[in-house]
Amino acid sequence: MDDVARGLCKTVEDMGGTVEEVNARTVRIGCETVQRLELELKAKDGAPLAPIHLYEAYWAPLTEGAIGLWQTVRFLLSGGINALRSNARLNRFLFGRPRQFHIKRLDIFFLLVAVVSIVAMLIVGTTIGAVAVARLTFAGAQWVTEPLVRELTTLCETFVGVIACAVSTAVAIIAIARIVRRWSDGGAARYISMLAIVPAAAILIALGLTAYIAIPLAFLFNEKMPFGARTCEWCKYSSTGWGKSFANTVGRLHEYLLRIQHCSLPERWAWWALVGTAAVILFYALQAIVFGGKDEAGRTVGGRLTGALLSSILLLAVLAVCNDSGMLALLTWLLLAGSALFVRSFLIQYVGDVAIYVAPHMVDRFFDLRIRIKAVVWRAARAVYACVGEDGELLYDKVVIAGHSLGSVVVYDVLNRLINEDDLAGGAAPECCEDAPVELLDVSRRTKLLLTFGSPLDKTAFVFARNDPHGGSERDALASSVQPLIARERDFAWVNVWTPFDILGGSLEFYDTPEGDPDRNEPRVVNKIDPDAITPIAAHNEFWHNSLIYKYMYYALE
Repeated sequence: MDDVARGLCKTVEDMGGTVEEVNARTVRIGCETVQRLELELKAKDGAPLAPIHLYEAYWAPLTEGAIGLWQTVRFLLSGGINALRSNARLNRFLFGRPRQFHIKRLDIFFLLVAVVSIVAMLIVGTTIGAVAVARLTFAGAQWVTEPLVRELTTLCETFVGVIACAVSTAVAIIAIARIVRRWSDGGAARYISMLAIVPAAAILIALGLTAYIAIPLAFLFNEKMPFGARTCEWCKYSSTGWGKSFANTVGRLHEYLLRIQHCSLPERWAWWALVGTAAVILFYALQAIVFGGKDEAGRTVGGRLTGALLSSILLLAVLAVCNDSGMLALLTWLLLAGSALFVRSFLIQYVGDVAIYVAPHMVDRFFDLRIRIKAVVWRAARAVYACVGEDGELLYDKVVIAGHSLGSVVVYDVLNRLINEDDLAGGAAPECCEDAPVELLDVSRRTKLLLTFGSPLDKTAFVFARNDPHGGSERDALASSVQPLIARERDFAWVNVWTPFDILGGSLEFYDTPEGDPDRNEPRVVNKIDPDAITPIAAHNEFWHNSLIYKYMYYALE
């Protein structure tokens, strides 16, 4: 709500208007207690604009921690394989009859790359995790031999090196693109950002080769690595008993401090660069350790675990520069573990939520959670449409519904439900249904805009489509009957803001009749590229901080 309020206020000011007042209230609409922000605005000529009220349906806590990594990966693999079996065609029941869409071969190729990459990540993660756990807990295991650990360590060093170089290159490309964006239109910046596909491809190729090498290396044991291995000293180091462990640890620390003290670097500038980097990392590490938690705004500012990890990486990096091969090996394994944790967090945070919601054809433990998510958003949306003023008439004549990412999928379902309820009310006497009166709210007429951004609606429609060789049009017709947004022509505009740099969202093509269809529906979904969302992957959340979505909200309400 805060982001949208600031975005709308800035849009009005950019157009020469002024913001008169911003109020926050907690109000009761029927049985629902909701919060809202009230904006009082004036146009460029000083004339007051109609007040704008902002409401939010917040469902994110319902999915927090509800799904694990394996369930998310299974969701991705099953969807990807299902889409690859589609023969590059998608059958949809739209606007009264079946329609067929032809999928671009390039999209199928990207989908294949995604499936192969997921399999490769599973192989690499399982191999390295199994060897590391076995080495640390079952030191006498015959299959976890010194040559095996050395070979895997060298393999990890190569892979981590490729990741480091690729990420550094991508960061430099994005920085240049942002500078260019300040001085020109979004076209040049987008072309520069597209160069980030080169380091991304390098990471994917390295991931595939690592998985290919790890299979015979860890499971067949009869293949040689294509390059020499470095001796892994830390792998051999072990002790028994708490006293001996503590004494050995202190001795090792003393040894490393002496090594740092007498470390000779090739050039003086390299030493100062190392000291400067160490100082910066140490500062953030101490900040995370001492002030770990959340700031006054509720944002995470670090954690003790983060601080400990940064401190460890700093120490190991210094020792690695000082030609300690054992520490370089340990640093490599820690960085690889950190990369795995980052990928795990990204998959669960973004893809996991989608997995919970968009697979309703599967009988699983998320059925009740999906119902709860829909109910939260439906109650908030219905409260807005049912709100009445002091004269007893419906208060809002212009309503904009906006949804980001999975939120766009949820608001699509909720808006369909509200329109269906209007159709079924039909002016009849109100009846009690789920603690809410069934009454005509004229949702289609009063809705001025459905705004989606970062939306995976197209991806989910294709990836989880049922490819039935024996037909299935009856099932598709049943699905369409509860989706009036694709069953009949819409009475309001639908704008979808997207960017090619967002791997989760995209353009929406499967909610209108195919191009060239003689029975063309109107109005159609308007797909607009956000020229300021140019950061690969991170572009998924950049829409909130750019101006395009707020301009569409303002135009619809004005």
